[in-house]
Amino acid sequence: MKIKAAATKLAAAGIAVAVSAGLLSTTSDTGPARSGGSVATVAALTPEVMYDEAPATADALAAATGTTFSTADLMAVPAGTDVFALNSRAGSQRTIYLDFTGGTITGTAWNSSTQPSVKTPAWSIDADPTTFNATERQAVYTIWNRVSADYQAFDVNVTTKVPAAGAIDRSDATDPVYGTRVLITPTSDFGAGTCGCGGKSFVGVFNYTQGHATYQPAFVFTRNGLNSAPYIAEAAAHEAGHTLGLHHDTTSSGGYYAGSGVWAPIMGNSYGKPVTQFDRGEFAGATNREDDYAVMAAHGLAYRTNSSTTMATAAALTTTRASSGVVVGPQDKDYFVYQHAGGTATFAATPRFAGGNLDIQLFVLNSGGQVLATVNPGVAALTSATAAGLDARASLTLGAGTYYAVVSGAGSSGYSTYGSRGEFVITVAQTPATTSTATTPVLAKTAPTSTFNFVDIGASPFRTEINWLAAKGISTGWLLANGTRHYRPLDSISREAMAAFMYRLAGSPAFTAPARSPFSDVPTSHPFYKQITWMASRKITTGYGDGTFRPTGSVTREAMAAFMCRYAKAASGAPSRSPFTDVATSAPFFKEIAWMSAQGISTGYADRTYRPALPVTREAMAAFIYRLAN
Repeated sequence: MKIKAAATKLAAAGIAVAVSAGLLSTTSDTGPARSGGSVATVAALTPEVMYDEAPATADALAAATGTTFSTADLMAVPAGTDVFALNSRAGSQRTIYLDFTGGTITGTAWNSSTQPSVKTPAWSIDADPTTFNATERQAVYTIWNRVSADYQAFDVNVTTKVPAAGAIDRSDATDPVYGTRVLITPTSDFGAGTCGCGGKSFVGVFNYTQGHATYQPAFVFTRNGLNSAPYIAEAAAHEAGHTLGLHHDTTSSGGYYAGSGVWAPIMGNSYGKPVTQFDRGEFAGATNREDDYAVMAAHGLAYRTNSSTTMATAAALTTTRASSGVVVGPQDKDYFVYQHAGGTATFAATPRFAGGNLDIQLFVLNSGGQVLATVNPGVAALTSATAAGLDARASLTLGAGTYYAVVSGAGSSGYSTYGSRGEFVITVAQTPATTSTATTPVLAKTAPTSTFNFVDIGASPFRTEINWLAAKGISTGWLLANGTRHYRPLDSISREAMAAFMYRLAGSPAFTAPARSPFSDVPTSHPFYKQITWMASRKITTGYGDGTFRPTGSVTREAMAAFMCRYAKAASGAPSRSPFTDVATSAPFFKEIAWMSAQGISTGYADRTYRPALPVTREAMAAFIYRLAN
């Protein structure tokens, strides 16, 4: 169908039309257009299209070995789990059904007089579409996990189990049980022609009361470049979002917004980003600022309730079992009360599902409500679909008494707290206070003893190095109003703090800061202006290509290597083979990372990785600086 002709028909039907990626899309968010009290024609209900991209280079259906499907980021299926009976919230009256089994489409707005019946094959990555092999089952489990994460703030069941009769279709406005079906299939060869896109769906039909079944299902077309479980999950969440009234996240420069850093909006182009969330157009140049959660709530989804939102209503937390909660909005805080017998208490909060929606911020309070610790680790990509730093952990040495752990959503570079929602699991472990005379081993006999008594480093494996850092005056932590001093070992270290530490490590040398800043985002009035410009004068840091220093940004492990190598004025040269499996010899900071390894400053992780993009925690920084100095 030509665009001009279709646009004319849509205009005649009173439907606003947008041309996106060369394809027509309806922009009404009040449900599908209707004409004269009857269901409109297919031409007047052109579906919104997700992403018009080139088809995959190889047909997944014809790949007998399944080599075109990426197995990266697949989750292990728990023993005894039927991947076609998964429910994120069994018993809910709302359903998002992820259908991998194919079927025949008849009697819908997708059909036409020339295609009254369309067969859609089951999703498959091998030559046998009649059965699901082990890899396919892993993919189904992974996709379900990731889509479930996207909708956890709502009372809706994301399921792979064939719903009972009536669970999807809505008969009329009094019918409280309904939902949508997302059909995941290789083909897109029907309708007005092959779209070459990632999916199709009608906008705003989730709670539609007249002819609900006519506008089912939504489609995800895996043949068109969706060759991994995370990609399919992003497409499925996106198409389900359309049925709930959401439109594309675009920018003034045109095209779907692909995010920045680790983050992208689900209703944009979220392929290849480990943190994906619903949003409200807070990024620069956004042309769609609709409040995604408010729109979805207006189309039939109810928010989940949360009763543990104050100290008075806090849920019990014990060392014998994990507890759980859900963050349903940016202002939501979940409280847990813990009776501590004394010693070290370690609180750990982790998102329940994979998929990168909930970024956790963890607080620990005393019985009077005073904040003893705040933990919000920096977030970094481990792969294109998984991120580190979404969880939070705090270890504190505390006296016997009542304490509270509080979980909320956090923002990070590129995104606010708005979309940081979802379920989490929280645990607490206790290490009793001891009168043992055993001492913590030190790394060097000359290491001075700190006069500071940090209350939150008891469980840190680097407490010796932290105390050495404090004794040297490089970092003294925070003194709270109650007289206790905190180091916050698990917080990530900022670039401005790193400049201060390096300057103090050098002995706070005499230095006259320049009258004009070398960085556009570091004014001469900045509290660490002298230290940052000293770093620049020593060529320890050169900043970013755009002329910024980004003082509040987290220091990554690769940047730390560069800072330390330049500080030490290490000779050039690098080994021909990398000491770490995830640092190629062609990596930008290979020489510096290899030097760190050779000097024993960083030994990497037990799996022989270095994880260069991870933010450096304050406790790890203490270890790095101690080893550099000694």
